[in-house]
Amino acid sequence: MQPSMEKNHFKRTDIDRILDSCKECVLSTVGDDGFPYGTPVNYVRDGDRIYFHGRMQGEKVDNLRSRGCACLTVMIVKGFEVQGDSPCGIYTNYESVIVRGKVNEITDRSEKRIALSSLVKRLAPHLDPEKIGDSSINRTSVFALSMDSVTGKYHHHDPENAPI
Repeated sequence: MQPSMEKNHFKRTDIDRILDSCKECVLSTVGDDGFPYGTPVNYVRDGDRIYFHGRMQGEKVDNLRSRGCACLTVMIVKGFEVQGDSPCGIYTNYESVIVRGKVNEITDRSEKRIALSSLVKRLAPHLDPEKIGDSSINRTSVFALSMDSVTGKYHHHDPENAPI
């Protein structure tokens, strides 16, 4: 770990706050070719599981089915600060959470419906999740990421500790 970041860890309550306040993230998987693949996704957290959805086929789905693990990155950029006139005095103020874990495809129709309803309530609360039709459930993949490893970090510029 970077020595300057050791003191900038979030507690679990802050991690949950960030996960529950953000709606988008980047889901990273690894393909059969060994290359990483990052995909923007919407998600909803339910306890220590994070649900997300997608089409029934594609590179993301292939990677998840093949490898069974993923990394999810959530980031809130709170702006930049420039200290002095040196390019080395540019700081990004941010909060971030990284979740790594095993991924399970949800095949149980009832659990899929609950996960999709939770996504609708979170992303579009003005819509009625009861109107999700069976055909939509049938043509949608739903996955659950277990929160096996969770870290949260932040950086808010501290002028007293700025590099020289």
